[in-house]
Amino acid sequence: EDAFYKTDHHWKTTTAFEAVYELVKYLNTEFDFQINADYLQKDNYTLQIYEKYFLGSQGKKVTLAVAQPEDYQLIVPDFETQFSVQIPERNIDISGDFSNTLLDYRHLQRIDYYNENCYASFMNRNDAYAKIINLEKENVAEKKILFIKDSYSTPFIPYLALGVRQIDTIYELLFTGSIQTYIEETKPDMVIVMYSSSSMSSNVESHSAFYNLQ
Repeated sequence: EDAFYKTDHHWKTTTAFEAVYELVKYLNTEFDFQINADYLQKDNYTLQIYEKYFLGSQGKKVTLAVAQPEDYQLIVPDFETQFSVQIPERNIDISGDFSNTLLDYRHLQRIDYYNENCYASFMNRNDAYAKIINLEKENVAEKKILFIKDSYSTPFIPYLALGVRQIDTIYELLFTGSIQTYIEETKPDMVIVMYSSSSMSSNVESHSAFYNLQ
């Protein structure tokens, strides 16, 4: 129960962070990605806790009369970082450190249980397309990964991005291009389809359905 929010269907930031470590081990062992897993040691980060800030989507439905607000957490690297982030759908083209490019603190400025979404404090949300480039010169694996994703990847991808050169993301329900053509043209080193179980019941015949990767 500690891995997921009680008022929301998503996993916690701390859970996503731990899952990144498991993926890095797998990529290194099975595909020789040579990602330096040392960067994922918890001692290299500050845990920011926003006490009683979060009321998830399920909590909003039943209201505060039934649900109790939860603590919301962010994990922020203490080491030097530099990224370029492009999200055309929202006219975002920015460069800076982890906190200024991959996080969006506007959603944590005040408590607003019914109108605010703390989960949106990660910049890469369910946008049709996004590109994250790690600009650091050292300790970055020269790999490009394409994620075909849903919202569970929102707190996951930023921490993987700390260890690899580039991550592109596609949210299939909004992406209007051909995923197959995109892969052929950009030639990523790895394509990862990362969906939660709730995304597996879509109508696969629809162009915009999950798993229709044409």
